[in-house]
Amino acid sequence: EKRGTIDQKNIDLVMSLVSSNIYSNNIGSIVREITSNCYDANKENNSSEPIKIYYENDYENNTRYIVFEDNGKGLSPELMDEVYMCMFSSTKRDDNLAHGGWGLGSKTPFSYVNQFNLVTICNNIKYEYLLYKESIGFKYTCLSSNETLENSGTKIKIEVDQKDLYKFNQEFKYQLKYFEDVYIQDNSGHYYSNDFKLIEGKNFKYNNLYSTGDLHICLGQVSYPIDFKVLELDRNLFSILSFYLSFLL
Repeated sequence: EKRGTIDQKNIDLVMSLVSSNIYSNNIGSIVREITSNCYDANKENNSSEPIKIYYENDYENNTRYIVFEDNGKGLSPELMDEVYMCMFSSTKRDDNLAHGGWGLGSKTPFSYVNQFNLVTICNNIKYEYLLYKESIGFKYTCLSSNETLENSGTKIKIEVDQKDLYKFNQEFKYQLKYFEDVYIQDNSGHYYSNDFKLIEGKNFKYNNLYSTGDLHICLGQVSYPIDFKVLELDRNLFSILSFYLSFLL
């Protein structure tokens, strides 16, 4: 019996392909995956603080960034090197209540930008990293590390194109409609309200503001569309249903 392998010299190519080309909706994937990581980080640290998503403006360079901020334990240099930057490595694989587990979600920003910033506070040390793509593969560099009295946690900071602000706003509503502990400060000029209500039963969830009326499957707080063609069902028969199935797997 023989196993298929990947030539070591092609590892960077595989990492590049997986991080950039597997997402048909890259903005939606970024919103969903990075928020899920923030949620898991807060839960691991028993933090009751909400995940924060907001924009920062660099007026000098006419640049806007979207920031995802958690209150987790932060990333030590060892975790940064051995897990965060390692494709298919994850600390969540044995946790049935955590989102993800494939070690891919943290790399979703590379499907949208060539570089992004990560700031993390761990054990009273604040680290600032720049993560960037090369022609094949990706790398990171530590820009600074300093002692701090700030609380632990991690920020992901991604440059956003002005033309994509509306798309991000729509993906907040679609991807995060079941995330209860998220506060979104959308000062881009597009409307978003954090004052929605979730109605939940044993087998359904419903968001009173951001329901699309389509039937979905929900795993944890993440919703997934149903491909009715694969199931050979008439989508129109289900379009009047404004509730969502929730499976505890």
